[in-house]
Amino acid sequence: MCDAHDIGEGSLKSIKFGPADFPILIVRSAGTLAAYVNACPHQYLPLDHRGDNVLSADGKVLRCTNHSAGFRVRDGTGVEGLGLNCALDGIPIVVDDDGQIRVHGASAH
Repeated sequence: MCDAHDIGEGSLKSIKFGPADFPILIVRSAGTLAAYVNACPHQYLPLDHRGDNVLSADGKVLRCTNHSAGFRVRDGTGVEGLGLNCALDGIPIVVDDDGQIRVHGASAH
């Protein structure tokens, strides 16, 4: 998918995965990498639909750029605005021996 070193602390990367260009958002916060389907459960638009300013300044909240719905980075739970009572869909990832982030269980090509 991508190199783990490309995602520094307090940053994220939006990528397309696989032949169907499945939208994934990968974020590094508090030293941990997390990945989510890049779709706000409020309206299913990409979190970065209106720009790259998705991660809060403290690195704890992902915010949809369309309606400011907020989701906790560590587990995707909705914590603000239209994100309340919603959650992002997490994607299990691993970092392989070459430092590449991969979807856990997906074969490497």
